[in-house]
Amino acid sequence: MKRYTTKLSNGHIIETSLAHEASNIQNYDDAQAFFLSGKPVTAQEFYAAAQQANDAKLAKKEQTHKKVRVLYGNSVASYVNKWVPI
Repeated sequence: MKRYTTKLSNGHIIETSLAHEASNIQNYDDAQAFFLSGKPVTAQEFYAAAQQANDAKLAKKEQTHKKVRVLYGNSVASYVNKWVPI
């Protein structure tokens, strides 16, 4: 399991093993450091790895589920997308 870590310029550390959380981490400045499984990487490599993991997870889910549009509430304009098993 990959660990996504960033160290902000003020010393705070943000760490997660979830790619969708890692893709939401902001790049504040050039002093911010990024790490994948403890190894230093560039911001571009960090976000590319998170995006690749997100894409792989979605592709895997699409093999066993399908996305359907479901009416939500009592208005025709209120639809949400849901994943249902095939």
